[in-house]
Amino acid sequence: TVTRIRIGHGRGMALGFLRRYEESAELLQVVGRAAQELGWLTRAAAVKGRAAATAHADAQLEKALAIYEDVWRQQVALGVRSEAARTLGKMGMLCRALGDYPKALELYQRALDEQMELGDRVGGAATLGNMGIVYQEQGDFPRALEAQQQALAQKIALGDGPGAAATLGNLGSVHGALGNYTQALTAFRKALEQKRKLGDEAGAAATLGGIALVHQQLGEYGKALAAYKRALEQQTKLNDRVGVAETLGNIGIVHHSLGDYARALSIFERALGQQRALRETASAARTLGNIGIVYRALGDYPKALATYRETIKQKTALGDRVGAARTRANLGVVQQDFGNREKALATFQEALARCRMICLTPCERLGQTRQVLVAHQSAEALLRLHQGGRQPS
Repeated sequence: TVTRIRIGHGRGMALGFLRRYEESAELLQVVGRAAQELGWLTRAAAVKGRAAATAHADAQLEKALAIYEDVWRQQVALGVRSEAARTLGKMGMLCRALGDYPKALELYQRALDEQMELGDRVGGAATLGNMGIVYQEQGDFPRALEAQQQALAQKIALGDGPGAAATLGNLGSVHGALGNYTQALTAFRKALEQKRKLGDEAGAAATLGGIALVHQQLGEYGKALAAYKRALEQQTKLNDRVGVAETLGNIGIVHHSLGDYARALSIFERALGQQRALRETASAARTLGNIGIVYRALGDYPKALATYRETIKQKTALGDRVGAARTRANLGVVQQDFGNREKALATFQEALARCRMICLTPCERLGQTRQVLVAHQSAEALLRLHQGGRQPS
C-alpha cells in the first residue's frame, strides 16, 4: 500500500506538470485519503496540500479552499504550527481571489499572529505584504501603504533582497492608486534596479508594466507604450505566455486611449486568443469586455452587443458579479446608442438591481465597496437620465 501511495503521488504530480490539473487534483486527493487511512498523516497532509495547489491552478478556487481547510486541520492535529500558519496564508490567498476580503484578512491575521509567536519573521513579512494587497483591492489605501511599508522594513532587516524588491513594486502600485505618481515611479524604479541586480528578469518585466501604468495614468501614452514594449520583449524572451497576454491587453488599452481603435482591436484579439489557449478565464473575460468597448467606439453596435452579452455570461460563470453588473450597464449604453430605448431602460434597471443585491452581501459590501459603488452609480445615473427622457452625452 505504501508503494501504491508513492506511485500515485508521483503520477498525480506528473499530471499536474502536464497541466492536466483536474485529473491531478482528483488523484492526489485519493492518494491523500489512502495515506490518512494508513496512518501516514504527514504524507497525507502533504499530498492533499498538493491537490489543493493543483485545484487552485485549475481555477477551482472553492474546491482548493475546502482541501486546504482539511490540510490545516491535519497540520494542527500533528502540531506542525509553522506549516499550519502557511496553510492559513494560502487559504487567505484563495479568499482574496474569491473576493471575500474580510475572510482573507481574518485568515492572514491568524497566520501573522502565529508567525510572530513562532518567531517566523520571514513568513510574517510575506503575510504583511499579502494583507497590504487585500487592503489595496478594498480601496483602503492608507492601510495598504502601512502594511507594505512594514513588510518592506522587515524584508530589508532580514536581508531578503528579492522580497524587498517585490514589496517596492507593491508600494509603487499603492502610491499609483493614491495618485502619488512621483512616489510611485520612484518605488517602481528602485524595484526595477534591484530586480535587475538580482537577475530576476520576470520580476523586472512585471515592474516595467507598473512603470508603464503610471505613465498611462499621467496621460504620457508614448512613455507608457515604450515601457510596455520593453516588458513585452522581456516576457517573450522568457516565454512568459501569461505575462505576454496581459501586457498585450495593456498595450491595447493605451491604443484605445489614443483613439487608434483598429490597432487596439487587433491587439485585444491577440491577447484574447492567448488567454483562452492558456485557460486564463478571468483575464479573457476582461479582454472580451475591452473588445466590446472598442466595437462601441467604432460604432459597430451589433458586435458590441454580442461581445458584451458573452462577457456577462463569462463573468457570471466566474462568480465576478461586480464585473458582470458593470458590463450589463455598458450593454445598456450600447442598446441606447443602437436606438433601442426600452431595452436599454430594462438593462439599466437590471444592472441597478444586481448592484443593490451585491451591496447586500456582507462579503462584497465590505470587500468590494469601491467597485460595486462605481457600477451602482453608473447604472443609477443612466437610469435617471432615461426616466427623465434625456439622452446622456
